[in-house]
Amino acid sequence: MAKKLKTHEASRLLSFGERVRENPKTTLFSVPIFLVGCFWFTIKNNREKFAGSFGHMGITFKNYYKHNLKLKLFLKLAIGCFRICERHTPLKDRPTVLLKLGQSYIELGRDEIGEDIFNKAVKVTKDMFDNPQLGYVLSHRGRLYLSQGKMDKAWSDFEKALRFINKGIKNNKDSMYYHIWLSGLELDIAEFMIKSGRENEAIDWAKKAQKRAKKYGLSTRVIDARKCLERILKT
Repeated sequence: MAKKLKTHEASRLLSFGERVRENPKTTLFSVPIFLVGCFWFTIKNNREKFAGSFGHMGITFKNYYKHNLKLKLFLKLAIGCFRICERHTPLKDRPTVLLKLGQSYIELGRDEIGEDIFNKAVKVTKDMFDNPQLGYVLSHRGRLYLSQGKMDKAWSDFEKALRFINKGIKNNKDSMYYHIWLSGLELDIAEFMIKSGRENEAIDWAKKAQKRAKKYGLSTRVIDARKCLERILKT
């Protein structure tokens, strides 16, 4: 049985939406939940939760594009949601919003805009002295460098990210976000090893991500890890 993790989301409504979104079979069903949040938190004049509703909805559209239907409309909807979220979100949540925004631009083929946004997220997170979140940001910038063939820069970001996120888990082992971040990073490192011609190490990293995802019930990440392993074993 998967171990239940603690969500960082304080709102029961948005936390429920997160859980619905994490199941690939019910991803889009989280949209009406987050729309209710948009209206409800507007009435309550709660800007932070209003921003969170749009941020979560953006992640839903982005995940649906990644796992279900490669229609660029979903990326454009995600970018719109993240832009609204960024305008209203408090400083502590801004790096994550910037990351999702940058990712969406990169998936649209706008690497320059994405990299600029990632660099902005690195600066914001350093100013906050939030090392686990800095690790999360660096893992994404490293992924971009990897896609561009900048192997040294990619590995430098991955190493720092691994150190920062692992330290965060050591201090808060039941954090859902930290385990999502680390399992994603483990798959990024697996991809790095594939490009470096080190297939055995790639398999080890992909299996780490798979084991973590299964242990903590991260359904979407389980699929990512399985696909990564299938690609490695086919080569």
